[in-house]
Amino acid sequence: MLERTMIQIYDILKEPGDANLAWTAVKKLFPGGGAVPFYEGMMHLTTMLMLFGATVISWHVVAGIVESAYTGKVLGNRFHQIWAPVRVILGFGFLVPSGEAGMSGIHYVVKYASIMSINLADGVWSRFVTTIATGATPIVAVSAGGNDAAWQIMESEVCRAVMNAKAELVGQRGRIRPAPEPEGKVVVTGRTLGPGGKLINKEKVVWDWGYECGSISLTMPPPEAVENTTGAASQKSFAEKRREALADIVRIYRQDGAGIVQKYSAHFGGYGTPMRDYEKDGKIVKGYDVDVVRDLAANGSLPRVVDSYIRPRGDEYDAAVSQAASEEAAKQDKDKRQKMVDFADERGFLTAGVYWRALSQISQLTTAYSQERPARVKPASEAWGTLGPEVQAALDAFNAQRKGELATLSMSANDVAWAGDKNSNVMIEIIAKLNRPASEWIVSGKAHEDPIGRMVSMGHYLLIAGESAIVLGIAAAGLSGNVFGDWLGIKDAIVYTLHWANWPIGFTMIAGLFYAYILPILPFVFMIYLGIGWLVKVLEALIAGTLWCLAWIRMDGQELVDTAQRQGAMLLFNLIFVPVLGVLAFCGSYILIPTALNIFGELWGLAALGNQGGNYTGLLGTLTLLFVRLYMELQIVLVILRLITSMHERIAMWYGVPTTSLGEDRDGHQAAAGLLALSHRIPHGRPPKGSGKDDDKSPPDGIERTFTPDQVRARGL
Repeated sequence: MLERTMIQIYDILKEPGDANLAWTAVKKLFPGGGAVPFYEGMMHLTTMLMLFGATVISWHVVAGIVESAYTGKVLGNRFHQIWAPVRVILGFGFLVPSGEAGMSGIHYVVKYASIMSINLADGVWSRFVTTIATGATPIVAVSAGGNDAAWQIMESEVCRAVMNAKAELVGQRGRIRPAPEPEGKVVVTGRTLGPGGKLINKEKVVWDWGYECGSISLTMPPPEAVENTTGAASQKSFAEKRREALADIVRIYRQDGAGIVQKYSAHFGGYGTPMRDYEKDGKIVKGYDVDVVRDLAANGSLPRVVDSYIRPRGDEYDAAVSQAASEEAAKQDKDKRQKMVDFADERGFLTAGVYWRALSQISQLTTAYSQERPARVKPASEAWGTLGPEVQAALDAFNAQRKGELATLSMSANDVAWAGDKNSNVMIEIIAKLNRPASEWIVSGKAHEDPIGRMVSMGHYLLIAGESAIVLGIAAAGLSGNVFGDWLGIKDAIVYTLHWANWPIGFTMIAGLFYAYILPILPFVFMIYLGIGWLVKVLEALIAGTLWCLAWIRMDGQELVDTAQRQGAMLLFNLIFVPVLGVLAFCGSYILIPTALNIFGELWGLAALGNQGGNYTGLLGTLTLLFVRLYMELQIVLVILRLITSMHERIAMWYGVPTTSLGEDRDGHQAAAGLLALSHRIPHGRPPKGSGKDDDKSPPDGIERTFTPDQVRARGL
């Protein structure tokens, strides 16, 4: 497990190690000793400022003497403050050069502000990496199917209870069966070949309520089959913990949840067939719906707030399985995990961009352990026999209550476009209803725990598709280049087709290049611009801070840090927090990007195809919507990643604090735009003669430069 060390307040002022990238760069601005040209020049500036400050103080003293005589107060109303002499001392103290290098006091203030800044950012980054890599805690907790399992177990419990109550009531005691033990039962499902050529049993643990009421099961991997590199059978331990988590649900239901089951068995297990036909809005309705079940819960016939009781059981199962998965994953490849942590500790927060995909994939390894859902065998209605009406009514009511409390709502593109379809002709309405679901499946995206990984994979698929199309085009052109091809016109047809295919193939490869190779390095680009922008801020503080000292050589003001000094103090405060805020934005993007992409993927199909009411979408339209989706996903990623370089500006606005933005946000975004423009510079080939283009004006290298970085920026990327 992850060990947490005690943090001391003075650790923030310790100089980082020599391997720290940010400190290595900053240290160049703060030499240890000896004459330094930069500070020799600064010494000349500070000396002149001290002379100017002495003149200012002399004038303040004269003005104070005059006001003392006029008001009767020492130094008058303006300068009669305890902080006046303190500020003067601090102002001159900051300006006085000290040491062989000629550094002044203000330069030491900036130095230790920089050290604090680096240590803050490094501490956040180190904890983040350590928790994921060594602690093996996933970035975002993933459900292990606990909510579904909790509902399914309660459904089987209700089914078994109703069957037993009714069977005993009507004298069919032979049909009464006990519910499964909370721990379940281990059964052998077959044999497999294990290490060393030995045959080992394949096992699973089953909670069986009988054929009539279904079952739920989990696999139990044999320890020999999953032995890890250390020789310890750790997977068996994980499987046992997962089994125990599911057993806890059953155990709690038998104790605390017994009242829920008893109410269902009492209501549906009595004399007479439960009402299944009822009147609603003047019509006879079959079965139990949400409204009827809500009324039954209101009068106490059925239990209330089932969801608020069952859902926590599922959440507890997910938490237990996630914890067990983290412990299990932490045992795999300890050396490699520790190496990643050590590199982050030694080199500092500037390494964050290098870890973007690595940490996501480590999180995937952790969540992979908890991906197996409990297998469900549903209750078999054909086995209920004469008890069928009661059991069916109970399960109908149970599921109606679930639907009512979950309040689920699903909608398809056909549902959105229904009005437009009604206004079109019958043929288009029929075709659209058949065509639109297929297009919706293509352009929409299911929720994915790693959408960036999906986009990178999509990029490689697009590249393979483009390269394959080129190979097929070469083969087709070669096969048609013969006498028969010329005579039949096949060659001209293929050349004509390939000319039109040139653009979609090129666009496909452009998208593939960007998503496969450029998208994964965008976080690195933004982190580099954050680091470089911060280094420039340090140099700015060294120069501007020297002039800021004049603001301290003032005797007026009600506070130690008054209006004249506050702006500079806030800028120095901002300097300290720029890196840590950028790192926090980087860490938060791991959560925000998948969430935003999943929301967009869920709604995009409805928005794109729901607005096509009265029309059907062909292949070209579907491909267009697919590429629009890829472009929008890219924009979503860029909007969130820009927080890395702009977070300090956004936070400063909350407090009305001035911020020294040197354009790192703008420059980082323009660099990403430039990469996008560069990805467009791929060979399209020379157009065939007769295509309407002037061959003499074609680029000599066969490269069509469709966009430049400036043009891309002008388009608002």
